[in-house]
Order: sequence, then structure tokens, then C-alpha cells
Amino acid sequence: EVEAIRFLPLGRALAALTLERRSIVLLAYLLEMKDDEIAQRLQMNRSTVQYQRTNTLEELRKLMEGYEYE
Repeated sequence: EVEAIRFLPLGRALAALTLERRSIVLLAYLLEMKDDEIAQRLQMNRSTVQYQRTNTLEELRKLMEGYEYE
């Protein structure tokens, strides 16, 4: 069942991310954690979490656009 998610565009895009980037996005948008909470949990600077989160969302958008044409 978990492998099946890799065939969905969002699942494929998430799987293409590094573990750190995937963790930041999932903690922020699924668990609704704030950047400072994520930073504490992942032992990172808050500004790094914010930067990674915003850049990762852009990366996900581009990845998913590419998958829609396959």
C-alpha cells in the first residue's frame, strides 16, 4: 500500500525530495507545526527551516508539473 503512493504525482514528488526537505514539508503542512517547532525538532535554525520549506514547495510544484505529462 505504501509503495502505491509513489505512483501518484504528489507521492512521486515527495519521494524525490531529500529526507530533510520531506520532513520539513510534512511537519509544516500535515502536522501544522510552526517553523520554530520544526527547527527545534530537527535541530536546525528557524531561518533554515523557513528557507527550506519555501524552496521545497517550489521544487514540489515543478516536480508535479513534470509528472502530469507522463
